[in-house]
Amino acid sequence: MALSPILRVCLFIDGDRVVSQEATGTTLILRSILTFLIVSISSPFAVSAEPFDLIICGSGGEPEFDTRFEDWGGRLRDALINELNHPAANVHLLTSSGEHADGISTIQEIREIFGRVAESTTPNDDLFVYLIGHGNYRRKTAKLNLPGPDMSAEDLDAMLLSVPAARTVLVNG
Repeated sequence: MALSPILRVCLFIDGDRVVSQEATGTTLILRSILTFLIVSISSPFAVSAEPFDLIICGSGGEPEFDTRFEDWGGRLRDALINELNHPAANVHLLTSSGEHADGISTIQEIREIFGRVAESTTPNDDLFVYLIGHGNYRRKTAKLNLPGPDMSAEDLDAMLLSVPAARTVLVNG
C-alpha cells in the first residue's frame, strides 16, 4: 500500500500555532519561504538575527518516496540559500541516503547536527526545522520514520530546547 505524499505544514512560533496547511513539493518550498519572510518581518531581531536551517528528510519506506523526499529537501535547501540568502554554512540537509546532503538522517546524526547548531547559535538567532517524510503513531507516541530508530516527538523536543535561538519555527511534513 502506497502512502500519501501530501505533507501537512504546521508552523509553531514560541509555542503558538500560527499556520496549518497542506502542501506538496514546490508548494511546500514556496510556503516555507513565505513563512520565513513573515517571521523575519515580524521579528524584533530581524536585522541582527542569523537564520539556521535544519532540513530532515525521513525514510520514505519505498524508493519512490525516498527519492521524492530527498528532491524536496534539496530544492528547499537551494531556495533557502539562493532565494532567501541564508548562509550556506547554516543550512543543513540530512536525507535517508545521505547523497547530495550533509549526512544521513539517522537519529544519531540528527542529534549531532543539533549539537553543532546549538554551539553556533546565539539568543538573537532564528532556528527553522523542516521535517519531510512519513510518520507513525503507536502506543501514544508520534515518531518520524528514519533509517534505523525513528525520532519521537520527545526526542525532537529535547533537541529543539538545546538550541538557544530567539525563535524556533518547525515545519512538519
